[in-house]
Amino acid sequence: MESVAAALPQPAELQLEAFINGVSTGLIGAFRLNADGSLSIAPDELRELGLIPDPAALAADGMIDLKRLPDVSYTYDEATQSIDFTAADRRRIARKVGPERGGENETQEVERGFGALMNYTLTANFDSADYWDLPDYSGLFGYFDLRLFTSWGTLDSSFTARSNPTEDSDYATRLDTAWRYSDPHTLTTYVAGDFISGGLAWTRPIRMGGAQLRRNFGLRPDLVTIPVPELAGSAAVPSAVDIYLNGVRSYSSDVPSGPFVVDGLPAITGPGFARVVVRDTTTGQETETEVAFYASALLLRPGLFDYALEGGFARRDYGIESESYDGAPVASASLRYGLTERVTLESHGEVGSGLVNGGAGLAVGLGGWGVGSLAGAASTWDGDTGFLVAVSLDAALFADWRLYLRSQRTFGTYQDLASVTADIDEDSEFFFSARPPKALDQISLAVPLAFDTDASTLNLAFTHLEDEESNSKVVSLSYDRPLFAQSSFFVTAYADIDDTEDNGAYAGVSMQWGGNITTSAGIEHSAGHTTAFLDAIKPDQDVEGSHGWRLRSSIGDTVNTQAAASYVARHARLVAGAQQYGDPVNASAQIEGAVVAADGDLFLTRQIDDSFAIVDVGVPDVEVMAANRPVATSGSSGKVIVPRLTAYEKTSIAIDPKNLPVDADVPETSRVVRPAEKTGVVVTFNAKAESASALVQFVDARNQPLEAGLAGRTENAAEFVVGYDGEAYITGLAATNTVTIDLADGTQCRAGFEFSKRPGEQQLISGVSCL
Repeated sequence: MESVAAALPQPAELQLEAFINGVSTGLIGAFRLNADGSLSIAPDELRELGLIPDPAALAADGMIDLKRLPDVSYTYDEATQSIDFTAADRRRIARKVGPERGGENETQEVERGFGALMNYTLTANFDSADYWDLPDYSGLFGYFDLRLFTSWGTLDSSFTARSNPTEDSDYATRLDTAWRYSDPHTLTTYVAGDFISGGLAWTRPIRMGGAQLRRNFGLRPDLVTIPVPELAGSAAVPSAVDIYLNGVRSYSSDVPSGPFVVDGLPAITGPGFARVVVRDTTTGQETETEVAFYASALLLRPGLFDYALEGGFARRDYGIESESYDGAPVASASLRYGLTERVTLESHGEVGSGLVNGGAGLAVGLGGWGVGSLAGAASTWDGDTGFLVAVSLDAALFADWRLYLRSQRTFGTYQDLASVTADIDEDSEFFFSARPPKALDQISLAVPLAFDTDASTLNLAFTHLEDEESNSKVVSLSYDRPLFAQSSFFVTAYADIDDTEDNGAYAGVSMQWGGNITTSAGIEHSAGHTTAFLDAIKPDQDVEGSHGWRLRSSIGDTVNTQAAASYVARHARLVAGAQQYGDPVNASAQIEGAVVAADGDLFLTRQIDDSFAIVDVGVPDVEVMAANRPVATSGSSGKVIVPRLTAYEKTSIAIDPKNLPVDADVPETSRVVRPAEKTGVVVTFNAKAESASALVQFVDARNQPLEAGLAGRTENAAEFVVGYDGEAYITGLAATNTVTIDLADGTQCRAGFEFSKRPGEQQLISGVSCL
């Protein structure tokens, strides 16, 4: 006799194509058909299909009972093995769309070269007491930056030198010496040597010699570290979405039906408006939503952690003494953590030289109209205790008003590392206190004038600074507005409330001309003196052959006239200038450049601030491009330096093959590089001006060209492919050549031909029989 349990329908496992609101998801879900005819699904499986599981629908076995899912109904079609959900947007998981970025999916490793370079700036000064006399030689001044770059990091050392030092100075003064290594996978930079300590808005960094470990978000240029607006919308049918930030279209994409979220938009600091335009691609109907936002560098995205940890000895007399360090070891740490989209936590601590100083703070996003911060710290040193409190507010008021407030106060004897390690002579007539100010207040307000259709702006500012020796309260007012084409008017006035003699004002007109020329003229009144000025400037560009100049003249109690000119050569930048201030005349000449030793050669080039590439084209006079811009031409050795690359950014380096000889062999014409900071990478194209190559036409026994797509090889294993009309481009040819070609029927044929070089000519060898 059959049991009752066996007679009941048993649960069945189903694989169903899923639809939501009549639109296919393109996915097949795993469902369970229960004995009562209802359907169940695992919570993770439901999420994959785009619906939000609800705890109220969770059965005892951990499955979601679809008939108990709020605001969701479904139709199961047994014939087509499909399920169609009808769901409100609030029950659907928003599809994330946004600009593609690198990050974890970044596959190209950072490149680190090996070599050395020296940046240099040499300046010669000449003085004369009489304008018409030949200037007397005054002296030479030089700045040098030496760099050794390897796969283990970069060792950098800089110093200055002068031919006529003063009585209290040396011929040469060392500035900074440090080894640095950065790891883009962990976003960490390691430093040993001289550096500037980390800090926060309410702390004071110092120069140190020692070791530093810090987070470096710059190693990932694609990473957006500040919270940016996450824009949401919904499309009834598959649509196109456009995102406008401050009126500029920043992103466009197609989106499926249902809710969506646009994430990863470009980081724009300050106030702004984002507009989301959803357009039905079938009917063209558009819907728009607008969201106000305020992005600030004070905030970190949730989960991001920023830090700087350092220890060593405080640096003194920087730029004056080469080896002046405080004798007591010190250490400091600065930390930031993105707690939520609107809250970032901060902390800072310092110890050493008898000081213990620590504090904490937070930055808070205030929705679409601003960001505020609050911090406090306490210190103890030499038996004295002090406290610091700092607050700030950066806000957008009304439509376009911009307000910034900052106030900082210290109480008792508050000290930090900057003050306790300062080399101060209290008996000197130039004594000043290095302690943090007792009071620091800043207020600024930018007001666009609504009655003025030319987008003019009125700026008000107030600064109050009180320390051990002085107490100043300075108020300033500035106004600027556009005039006729490419011109503007500006005026600024300032005054110290406690010192009526410390006030001034200046006003003028500025105009842009063709050729990147700017002129300005105006009048200035300060410290009881009035001066009129005229200025014209054309800056040079970092392109070979570019030139610039500047002319300036002011007339008041003393005539002050200046003239300067610059020229950007292939190997250096040249600058010359002269100035007459009253009767004396000063003239100067300057050259800025770099010497690079890498890739077995020595190069002269313009100064290299960050990373660079040595491009080995293989032949001379070939144009080289970086990021699709012409930047250089290969020299007689076939090599050239591209002196401006951005570290950790992908950059396309390419050559223009139209300048290559017609018989040149070029394996590739472009390559993407991703250099580490302050290093040089070698890009080799291996172009050969007189290669042993030719177009060879192969024919079969009936004298018909071989079909395209057949693969072949020479005796020296050089591979080639037969193209149209039986022609194949073959390199590495000898005087007598034998090749083998794989035919379509699985057999092979062999052919032999003679070859002789004819420089400057692309040879075609026709009618070679392959039997």
